[in-house]
Amino acid sequence: MNWIDVPSLMLVTLFASLVGMAIFSTLWHTFPREKSFPLLAASNLACLTGIATMLLRPVTGTPVSAISGNLLLPCAFLLTVAAFRQLQNTRIARWPWLLPPLLVTVMCVIGFEPEMLGLRGQCYSLVAMLISVILLADCYRLRTRARGLGMILLVCMGIVELWVNLIRIILIEMYPQTSVLQQHPGTVVIYLGGVIYLFLQPLAFLLMYQQQLHQRLQYRADHDGLTELLNRHAFIRQASNLLRQAQQQQQRLSLALIDLDWFKRINDSYGHQAGDAALAHFAGLMTHELHNATGSQNILLARVGGEEFAALWLGLSAKEASLQMHRLRNVLAQHQLEWDGVPLTVTFSCGLAELAAEQQTFDELYSSADHLLYHAKDNGRDCLSLG
Repeated sequence: MNWIDVPSLMLVTLFASLVGMAIFSTLWHTFPREKSFPLLAASNLACLTGIATMLLRPVTGTPVSAISGNLLLPCAFLLTVAAFRQLQNTRIARWPWLLPPLLVTVMCVIGFEPEMLGLRGQCYSLVAMLISVILLADCYRLRTRARGLGMILLVCMGIVELWVNLIRIILIEMYPQTSVLQQHPGTVVIYLGGVIYLFLQPLAFLLMYQQQLHQRLQYRADHDGLTELLNRHAFIRQASNLLRQAQQQQQRLSLALIDLDWFKRINDSYGHQAGDAALAHFAGLMTHELHNATGSQNILLARVGGEEFAALWLGLSAKEASLQMHRLRNVLAQHQLEWDGVPLTVTFSCGLAELAAEQQTFDELYSSADHLLYHAKDNGRDCLSLG
């Protein structure tokens, strides 16, 4: 039964590896600092070496082919798991790396006689299927953080690997004594699975990294670089959406505009670095206190100007929001910022307005809060003006 000839397999493998190397070369020169790419290159090389040694079984001999092929192919897929976790900034688990040494131990115990070919193939297939399950579990757990075509391709790789090795187990049961390369259907199946891996893996990671890079750029575009809060443009966009939601669901919506008192004096007396430290210090306390009190899904925080901040609550009245602002004032007084050994007194004035029935746009609500903020400043600062 001649399933496929060796030269055809070698040409297909060469084509897939060239495509993979071209994509890796593009990734390496475009993003040289990305830590997951060396893992990808190692996994692609391990897969290619494993396929090559299995194709060259008549030259290398059955023991060498069995060890290298059945060891390197699971290692390649395991390196893909490690690269995926590295790309997603999650911990690279150590225990799966025990699988290849365990596989080698089992193969050595079984031996390398031709009649043991089927049992060795079954051991390899089970290990490869287990690694595929690990990758698919990672993809499912991180599906909300890495959407897109790259994730779909990676999931397809895991599914293909599972089915390839399941089919290989079935074919080995059907042809347990077949050891000739071009006549072994189980071997041909694993070759084709490796070729699919060589072709899809770098393409999947290229698409995933482009998606992640887009998300990073979008985050940078929407957030202030110093405080990591929303910037003015992103805040107004998201606040307008919350206002429409509040109107549709008849929920309360409260907006606080906050201005650090006498901030120019800090810059003039201690320098702009001290001013930046004061802004970051206040933003950190505000984020911690208000998010803990309300829940991050119900509040928007932003730096809307030089020393101006904003907080928007969905589902809270102005009176309820004022209690949180008073708590923030107390926390700010208790956690003074020191600069070069000198304590810096940071206080703020706040105007707090609640969405009224006659207000239809966010600009109208913002104007009300801004008016109340100026009223707080006129009353001597370090106070809250409630509408």
